[in-house]
Amino acid sequence: DYYDSLGGGVGVEYFLSDRWGLGLNYHVLSTTLSDEAESLRDGYGLVPDARPQDSQITISGLWGLGYGKMLVLDEIVHFDPIVSMHMGVSYAEARTLPTLKINFSPTFLLRYSLSVRLDLGLTAQMESRTRGWVLTTGFMPMVSVGWGKQFWVNRSSK
Repeated sequence: DYYDSLGGGVGVEYFLSDRWGLGLNYHVLSTTLSDEAESLRDGYGLVPDARPQDSQITISGLWGLGYGKMLVLDEIVHFDPIVSMHMGVSYAEARTLPTLKINFSPTFLLRYSLSVRLDLGLTAQMESRTRGWVLTTGFMPMVSVGWGKQFWVNRSSK
């Protein structure tokens, strides 16, 4: 890849059931040339045609694969493995790139309704460059800290 990115963001997710959820995410990225791309630029004067990404906004569908527990240092840790698909746009300087991201996200539930999630995402984008449209792909790992609250409880007995 030509660029390295570090960023932050906010997201809101709502689970309609124990397995299915919806989300809205916004990320801001600080993107710089990678070491390999800098050596090409400095040595040969070549610069990438792709523009560095500035931000990304997506809507997502989430699917919980199950629920588990494990014992870590005499503490029981609850976890949810989640698969999600995100669709939206990324912004790279003046360009808008249609974006698709697929994540596998092991989520570890902590005390006080807090959670830690490791998002392992594969991204695909369509970018209009000087020679036409190009499909770009990448890997986008993220670490998220979240807080959850149960708002509605079905109290009907069956």
